[in-house]
Amino acid sequence: YNDTLVGLAYIVLQMPAGVMDSWPQVVCEIRGLKVYNPKTATTVYSENPALCLGDLIRSTDYGRGTTVDNTALEAAQDACDALVGGEVRRSLCLALDSAKIVDDWIDILRAYAGCWVDYRGATAFLIPDRPSASVMSLTAADIVKGSLKIKKLDGAQMPTVVRVVYSNTAGGEWVSARSDAAEIPGVGSGAVQRRESEINMNGI
Repeated sequence: YNDTLVGLAYIVLQMPAGVMDSWPQVVCEIRGLKVYNPKTATTVYSENPALCLGDLIRSTDYGRGTTVDNTALEAAQDACDALVGGEVRRSLCLALDSAKIVDDWIDILRAYAGCWVDYRGATAFLIPDRPSASVMSLTAADIVKGSLKIKKLDGAQMPTVVRVVYSNTAGGEWVSARSDAAEIPGVGSGAVQRRESEINMNGI
């Protein structure tokens, strides 16, 4: 404790006396934590999930306390900011409001950021899950005998319907809602057995 209030958000309201008879109902929208942006070398509010992930990995107060490679972070940041149909590919608004192991939260943010986290020694590298140029060519000399073990899921256990749980802000309040499910052909007619899988993505 260093005379700072960690994790506390507050607001001060000043109202003239005699304006109302009872305490008003107040709704506040909190923008969230400021995170480091390596492109501008500033710490600012951002909805870029790669920057939020980098902050969580880097923080020694509430994160992993691991150094993040800024060049790799910028690549993940660019992948999230790329425009698709006039909108950025990935943006995030998520409250980390429950106790989890840091690596579990990292895995959740990694899903929103669309990247992998590769720990090389004491440094974390964010690798976008996007097409990129080849960085290596494999030859027969690179193959280690017995190193490849292939596993295949039982087709009878594969989901035929996927439903995503997300937060809906259409009504002005953030509420958990279910999206329309995506299903493979034949489920609706009954020709294919319905096996539903639900994915929890409660961020905006």
